[in-house]
Amino acid sequence: MEDTRIEELQKRIQVLEASMGTVRKIKREKRAPSAYNLFMREEFSKIKSSLPEGGKINNQDVLRDIAKKWKVKNTPETKKEAEEDKPVKAVKAVNSVKPAKVVKKTADI
Repeated sequence: MEDTRIEELQKRIQVLEASMGTVRKIKREKRAPSAYNLFMREEFSKIKSSLPEGGKINNQDVLRDIAKKWKVKNTPETKKEAEEDKPVKAVKAVNSVKPAKVVKKTADI
């Protein structure tokens, strides 16, 4: 009796161990990279390509310099200049006021 119980438990353990490897992870959609991430990637690749072959760089220093460039690029003054350079788009006037509902009153009988 006890031997069969042990065998049953061992079989259950084997089944559970086998099924542990088949757990599926939920695949999530990747978010679009932010403007900062795109800027960092672009600037880092520029710096990396400008190095001589086999040249080494200190990533911390490079990233610090790129972050400074980002900060300068996104100051209020440069944002205003960038907005001034953009062409002005015609804006449609949208009627935001909805017509009132008409409620008919019925006579109480």
